[in-house]
Amino acid sequence: LCGVGVAFKLAQALYRKYQRSQDEEQALLDLVAIGTIGDVAQLLGENHTLVRLGLQQLNATRSPGLRALIRNANLQLGQIRERDISYVLAPRINAAGRMTEASIAFKLLTTDDELEAYDYAAELEELNQSRQRQTEELMASVREEAQRHSNDQVIIVSGENWPEGIIGLVASRLAEEIQRTVLVISKGPESSRGSARSHNGFNIILALRQRHDLFERYGGHAQAAGFTIANDRIEDLREHLLNWHKNQQEPIVAITEDAEAVAELPAAVIEPEPASPLSTRKVDLVITRPQYLDYNTYTKIRQLAPFGASNPEPALKMEKLRLVRRWISGADGRHLRMRFLARVQDARGVKEVSFTGTLMRGGSQLQSFPEGSLINVIFALEQAWSPLDSESKQEIWLKILHMEVVS
Repeated sequence: LCGVGVAFKLAQALYRKYQRSQDEEQALLDLVAIGTIGDVAQLLGENHTLVRLGLQQLNATRSPGLRALIRNANLQLGQIRERDISYVLAPRINAAGRMTEASIAFKLLTTDDELEAYDYAAELEELNQSRQRQTEELMASVREEAQRHSNDQVIIVSGENWPEGIIGLVASRLAEEIQRTVLVISKGPESSRGSARSHNGFNIILALRQRHDLFERYGGHAQAAGFTIANDRIEDLREHLLNWHKNQQEPIVAITEDAEAVAELPAAVIEPEPASPLSTRKVDLVITRPQYLDYNTYTKIRQLAPFGASNPEPALKMEKLRLVRRWISGADGRHLRMRFLARVQDARGVKEVSFTGTLMRGGSQLQSFPEGSLINVIFALEQAWSPLDSESKQEIWLKILHMEVVS
């Protein structure tokens, strides 16, 4: 259990001690789902059950604050999934503490006044937009520095005036993009504070615990951690991580900057860019009969949900899809959308099945995938959005994780 899970257990015990109704307990589960996903806790065992039940509660929530937040973010009650918490709701709630005062989010979640809730939700929306702009600016600097040291196992950069509330976001995004464990260290006059994000099973808190004597304080879990360290111990930490990396057979990247580093957890999950040949990627299932890849298959996969840390969405693969069209979409052409054709053969002969896919943050790769080429694609299935009262056929699209041209 993460913090919100422990808080729920305490509330549950108190409710039962004083014979409060079970409905009152269940009414808290919407916050449990948001907190557990936002904390990137492992969605296994009881966490998985709490989030599954919590999503049901969230989709029927009566909380004025959550309803205002959902409405302001252009989500719909009844259609909220775990990714909506990761991408949309948690970033807005976290924006308060990152950019100004966390009390704004607290007031939103505790108010009983709908008009007051709307004002708080609008304020969080503005703060989140500001956070997004600052994150993009800092990411540009960090990427540039990381590229200059791409052959190093440990990369150390520093910045005096970088925003304090987004260090964890930057570490999380960079870890996904370069497919490595990342440490971001904030250097002060005498001591520094760091934020770490793991990748590919690297247990960051275990690595830090092995040299706990280096730190003034530290904490976190396997995927994310924060620490405070004296400036003259940073090189000792670097040496330790290099040795740990060697033993774990996993690359480490460390980044230093002047920012908050108290084990912030990522408020949004960003799709990784391809970083190694597709042939080396592990997949759960290779699809050889694309005609059966439909909404019915999607609903069967969703029985394993909610997906998240330690319970990722199944990764599927299709080979030699014909790319018939590609275009950019989203703000500033951020995403790359594509339409594919797959040749299938049945008793009636050969026919073609079409799929639409999106490579998140892949807009810059438009020219890398010529129309008419054959593509191998690794992807997860997503449901196409439709209004709640829609009677149209349910459709799916491919959330592309990695792809490569084969001819």
